[in-house]
Amino acid sequence: MQTSVSVIGPVQERLDEVADELRQIQPQWQVLVGAGPDARPTAVVAVVERWDAASCHVVGAVASGQGCVIVLTRDDPELSDAEPPDLPGISFLSTVEEIPAAVRAVAVSVREWSSDAYRADAERVDRVKIAIRLGANRSIQGLCDQGIGSSQEWDRAYWSFVEDLQAETLRQGVAFPSMELAPPECPRIPVEASWGRIALALATTCGAFAAPFGLGRALGQPMLGLLVGLVLAVIVAGIRLWMMHAQYAKAARQQRAVQLKQDLTALTAAMTSRVQIARVAPALT
Repeated sequence: MQTSVSVIGPVQERLDEVADELRQIQPQWQVLVGAGPDARPTAVVAVVERWDAASCHVVGAVASGQGCVIVLTRDDPELSDAEPPDLPGISFLSTVEEIPAAVRAVAVSVREWSSDAYRADAERVDRVKIAIRLGANRSIQGLCDQGIGSSQEWDRAYWSFVEDLQAETLRQGVAFPSMELAPPECPRIPVEASWGRIALALATTCGAFAAPFGLGRALGQPMLGLLVGLVLAVIVAGIRLWMMHAQYAKAARQQRAVQLKQDLTALTAAMTSRVQIARVAPALT
């Protein structure tokens, strides 16, 4: 974007003189004589022959509207009765040669400013979404580490995760988007029979029965051996069945946990794709 400078003041001849000198020093600049705020100049140079109350009032008004103003005057404002306005952005110069450095000090490159703003917006969007995903992953890991044993645990884990996700979103300074929230159906995990385990359980039960029965026959007490063998076989069979059930239950808990992790991860992705993160760059252009 081309640098433009507006030269203002009460004496037209002096304005033309300053503008011509400035064009010679900075031929690539656009020097406008008497341009107002509609021209949106990069900087305003107020040419003031004498620093008095009237000049002070005009400079204060320009500084309030423009944000900064460069005052070119032969008077020393410190020695004048009119005190400079108590506003930031007012620079006092005595020669035209000093103007380019002063303009560069206060000028803003809109193109670079806009580019930096868009880059900062993109970085903030990525930073917020990454923070939300990390918080969601921690919550998922904590809720699913021990597995999911029932549909009640499934629903509790889902709603607990939703609360954590909403809290993490608000912690990043953005609002949780409007979206449908309902726990998916808890999967039914079928019990798959393992013939190898069943055969091992039968063999163990038969062994628990045969040993006492054989010993009873050898001692001439077959009925006692039969009774002891039956009791021991029932105990061993019960233990084996309990162990098999515990293994199946553990596998089912882990399968439900894996499915819930996938569902919650999908929910996080859907939420982060809808979340509205305020951007600064559109307001600058």
